[in-house]
Amino acid sequence: EFRTAVGRAYYAIFIKTRDKLGVNTHDSVHYATQKELKRQPGCRATGEKLGELSRLRKVADYQMLPLDPRHADWAENWNRAKVLAEEILPKL
Repeated sequence: EFRTAVGRAYYAIFIKTRDKLGVNTHDSVHYATQKELKRQPGCRATGEKLGELSRLRKVADYQMLPLDPRHADWAENWNRAKVLAEEILPKL
């Protein structure tokens, strides 16, 4: 459940960000959205947080047992994803 929650949190934030910024490319849309967010005035740190949330999503989607020991605790990964989402949302 934690792995799924991390992924859903990321996609909720990603889609809201992509649509708000009007990013409409199909090539590397995730990277393009992060890059565009970082270019917005006062949003560089928010873009970095979206990048961190993206990395957690990739671990959740592709690694049953995380390669990086820092991501071995799925409850902690979910807590971190939740904090990131709550920090990003008000900036959108």
